[in-house]
Amino acid sequence: MVLIIDELDISADQLFEDVIKNSVQMKSSLLSEKIQHLPIDVQKFILSVLAVLIQEIEKRF
Repeated sequence: MVLIIDELDISADQLFEDVIKNSVQMKSSLLSEKIQHLPIDVQKFILSVLAVLIQEIEKRF
């Protein structure tokens, strides 16, 4: 199993993220890290899009 994970060049957490209880938090953290590496204007755009999506979802629930 370790050899497969090494060959895929991912962490065990990433491999099993869909079956781990905290997978939503893990995905949020991974996305946050990726966003941080983008230019500031792109970060602001992504965050504004997420804010709109969250507002729309909150209206429905």
